[in-house]
Amino acid sequence: MEYVVVRNNRALVTINGVFRASISVVLKAELEQAFRQGCQKVVFDFQNTTFIDSPSLKVILKTLDSVGAENMDIINVRRNDKIHNSFKRYRIENYISSFV
Repeated sequence: MEYVVVRNNRALVTINGVFRASISVVLKAELEQAFRQGCQKVVFDFQNTTFIDSPSLKVILKTLDSVGAENMDIINVRRNDKIHNSFKRYRIENYISSFV
């Protein structure tokens, strides 16, 4: 998998650079594969992500619906940058567990 690393029951999602619609299609398939492998928790790491578009935000929202708030974390978000502001607009900023 290109964007998802599976460890035990956890899927770590890392996107380097721009998180756009073409990546979200691949990511969705990779997450489905991780769930088939028994993953129950998902961590989205935004340390090296520079931009996120609407289709990609929808993948995060659908993942949240699938696994529930207690099984999803968003980490390493830069406070008050474009990605953080997008999370605010989509009302998912409460799921950010760490900022950089």
